[in-house]
Amino acid sequence: MAPSECEIIYHSRDILRRLTTSAAPLSKLPSQLYYNRGCLEEGLRGVAAGGAKKAVVVTDVGIASTPILQRVLSCLRGEGVEVEVFHDVHPDPDMECIRNGVEFCNTVKPDTIIALGGGSPIDAAKFIRVQYEHPEMSLEGDRLIGCLAVKSKML
Repeated sequence: MAPSECEIIYHSRDILRRLTTSAAPLSKLPSQLYYNRGCLEEGLRGVAAGGAKKAVVVTDVGIASTPILQRVLSCLRGEGVEVEVFHDVHPDPDMECIRNGVEFCNTVKPDTIIALGGGSPIDAAKFIRVQYEHPEMSLEGDRLIGCLAVKSKML
């Protein structure tokens, strides 16, 4: 790792768990923050220790082709977490991307969703999680209808 590189990872035991009521908050602050060179594996071990059994990593093709994804997969699998990768995120993900991610999650049935990459994978992972955990919210046109609505181009 180059001296200028730095890794940040956070997790919260309940940040990616199924919400029990629609009134529950959709965003929560992380319970732990890892920030230092080499902290990636420590953070992922924390995810596993928090109860993750099956995870989906949401990323893009660029990140999927780098060694960082292999580090994530290796660490999670080493901790006994089954893991699959959804790498079909493109810049400024639209609702088609979200639908594809939700379909992927419905097949895999993860208890944890991990965003790996920049803003687009993070945005996609957040909306995939909401729709996966709250299928009663409809994806109507280019909007997520329910407790929140978004334009077809997310943040």
